[in-house]
Amino acid sequence: MGLQQYSVQFQGYRPSEFVQEYLDEHLKELQLEACGATLKATFKRESRTLKGIVSLYSSAGHFLAIAKGNKTADVCRKLMVQIRRQIEKKKSSWKEKGFRQQETYSAVEE
Repeated sequence: MGLQQYSVQFQGYRPSEFVQEYLDEHLKELQLEACGATLKATFKRESRTLKGIVSLYSSAGHFLAIAKGNKTADVCRKLMVQIRRQIEKKKSSWKEKGFRQQETYSAVEE
């Protein structure tokens, strides 16, 4: 199994310890679901809107999610849903066609 890396950055604001723990819990769970994955996340406060970007790099490919919202929990939920859908889509394609090559999947939700 490869080396797992995990990185979360915050731009334009400093989150509370509670928010950091909340994000860590959910993002690390996501990283564990994609065994051996490297996860990079950035959360940027733009006025009253929070923008989150998560990149997950694994042996299965690169998965990218982008979401916006007013609340951290909403943005985190949107990101988790997007990444999980991409992973499930990839798993389904393996079952139907077999593994051929690594691809990059991305989703954007605003």
